Order: sequence, then structure tokens, then C-alpha cells
Amino acid sequence: MVIQKEKKSCGQVVEEWKEFVWNPRTHQFMGRTGTSWAFILLFYLVFYGFLTAMFTLTMWVMLQTVSDHTPKYQDRLATPGLMIRPKTENLDVIVNVSDAESWDQHVQKLNKFLEPYNDSIQAQKNDVCRPGRYYEQPDNGVLNYPKRACQFNRTQLGNCSGLGDPTHYGYSTGQPCVFIKMNRVINFYAGANQSMNVTCVGKRPLHYRDKGVRVGATVTRTPKGLPPLLLLSRMQELALVWIDTRLPDSTQALAPGFYP
Repeated sequence: MVIQKEKKSCGQVVEEWKEFVWNPRTHQFMGRTGTSWAFILLFYLVFYGFLTAMFTLTMWVMLQTVSDHTPKYQDRLATPGLMIRPKTENLDVIVNVSDAESWDQHVQKLNKFLEPYNDSIQAQKNDVCRPGRYYEQPDNGVLNYPKRACQFNRTQLGNCSGLGDPTHYGYSTGQPCVFIKMNRVINFYAGANQSMNVTCVGKRPLHYRDKGVRVGATVTRTPKGLPPLLLLSRMQELALVWIDTRLPDSTQALAPGFYP
């Protein structure tokens, strides 16, 4: 015999749902008494509180092993890398002398890059260092922060300083200035015979054969002309960061000019 289950009306379904949410006879809320809900909430409160405390303690212990000012591991970069300015997406500085729009963006980037090196700003924020010596500022048990760097005034860059320059760093005349910037490496002390090589060449032969284009750089190769930031010594020994530029044989006539 097949017994057909009686279909509940909409009103009956609503009444059953209301009774499930709150049963006035057993004083249960969604099938549980207040005591049962209290134990469940207490369990999850203790459980997630323990997880939070364990995570916080782990992070605190880990942070005690690192410094706010120096990286924990410093053995991956033995010597600093070099970057060029103006900074471009693919490190190619391509300009058309007759088209001002092609090099105006580079001029604006150089203006922004060299603005912190104005003489007035350098005199306010940094110190005059003694050439030929490292400028060290030990903490002596008390955090000496922020530390002041050696002054580097943009006037030392000569024709590439961009001050009162009608040629816009040489971009309007086909002799653009390209700055070589040494990246910072914590606890790096320049030593003798530690040189970094830079190859200055056009991307294609026609670029450096063109009489209107000249390959150039904005670094110095003579110890006498080195700015204090690059003239470093330790233990009474003069230590220099040498930047050697090399050109293909066919471009030796277009040797770069160096500033200061």
C-alpha cells in the first residue's frame, strides 16, 4: 500500500520555520538553548583567540631578529649595481634632436632627479665631508637617526648640471647628458681594484656614426675630480669606485666627456 505524504500548506511551513527560529515551549533558539549557544561561542572565542595570539607571538619573535634600518641578509650583493638617469622603461635613451617632444620628457625627469642636489637643499640636509675619508656616523648605543650624508651639489656636474643651460642637458644639441647612478648597498666600503665597467654605445651602428649624436656620460675618472660621495677611504688607504667606459673601436672618436 502506498501512503501519500500530506502536502503542507504555506502557512504550516511558515509556522514550522518560526518555531525552529524560536521555540517558546523549550526556549530554544535555532535548535539550541542559550547555554548551548554560550558554550559554542566560548569555544570559538577561545579557539580563534589562541590562533591570534600564536600568530602575534610568532610575528613578534620574527621581528626581533630583524633591524628597522638594515637588511638581515647582506651577502647577496657584494658590489652595488648601476642605474642611469633619465630613467626609461627599457633603459634606452632615444631622442630626435629636431623633435623637442622626444627629449623633453628626459629633461623633465633630470630636473626632478637633480632638484634634491641643489646647493641650498644640500647645505640644509647634509654635511660637508672631508675628501679621502669615509664619513661614518656610529650610533654608540643610541640610535642616530636620521643620519646625514655628504653634500653633493649639482653645480659640480658642470655642463650637465642643468643650471642656466640653454641646451637642456645637451639634448637639444645632440650631446645629451646621461647620469650613472650607483645604488646603495648597506655596509659596502669601496676598495682598491673594485671597478665597474660601463659600455657606452649606440643601439645601432648608425646611431654612433651620426655626427649629430654623441655618446656621453656624467661620471668622473680622475681622483682629483671625484665628488666626496665617491671619494672614499678607510684605514688611511684611499679607496675609489672606478667607473670605466668602453666604446667599440669604430667609436673611439666619440669618446664621452666626464663631469665634474
